[in-house]
Amino acid sequence: MVLCQRDAGDALTMVAGVLFACAGCIDIIANMQRILQAAWAPAVGKLLAVTLCVALAAVSLSLAKGYAHTLIHIDPKHLAEFNAILGVCLLPVVYGIALTACVGIYGLLQLVILCVFMMVTAPMYAYIGERYRDRMRLARFRILHGKRPLSNRLPGRKIFAVDDWPHIAKPIGTLAVAFVLSSLLQSVIAVLPTAEPTLTTMLVGLEYRKASACTNISKDLPVAYMDNGLVSVALPHGSIFQFEVRQCDFFEPQPPAGSG
Repeated sequence: MVLCQRDAGDALTMVAGVLFACAGCIDIIANMQRILQAAWAPAVGKLLAVTLCVALAAVSLSLAKGYAHTLIHIDPKHLAEFNAILGVCLLPVVYGIALTACVGIYGLLQLVILCVFMMVTAPMYAYIGERYRDRMRLARFRILHGKRPLSNRLPGRKIFAVDDWPHIAKPIGTLAVAFVLSSLLQSVIAVLPTAEPTLTTMLVGLEYRKASACTNISKDLPVAYMDNGLVSVALPHGSIFQFEVRQCDFFEPQPPAGSG
């Protein structure tokens, strides 16, 4: 019986979370549409979009280089093709992290501002005139909805009365969206360790070449050339590779036939 009640409670909690997340998603879309209708939105939006895309692309490429270094422990500058492809693959994850952070901060700021406004204004309600009550209620409405009410007036009622408390669900819904996004990102990131053999094979296929010009290394071993006469050698062990850095002894030019 207790287990059934617990399962029912978990199911209800999940349903409530999904409803909060859907409501928060709808609210975010509505707010974005309202912002995009502003006169300054097209120019500023394009500038922010380009800046953000460049910054996130740089972050994604940096993550790809770091991951490549953890795989074979050489300078990632020698793995340009692999870095570029992995950076493109990681870009949606980076976008998702940035979106989750923005939504979470937005919802948290909404909740903090609303709670502070409630704690400051509610005790003052009995000691201020009707004119200032209306102003405070209008300010509360703009915090909740991001816009003025129609005709710039509200129906008369107390600040943060009992029927006002459901409005706090607005920032909670936004935070629920951030929670769902973070859960999805964690699931995607958890897959990366299982994809390591595939990524290593892809790295060797893109960056390593057989039949090297090194006289001291077997022609059957794939190598990637580095600086100062060094090469990274991929040693196959079953379905995986191990990597070693070796000195490469290049072919010496043969003197022309008949020369003294």
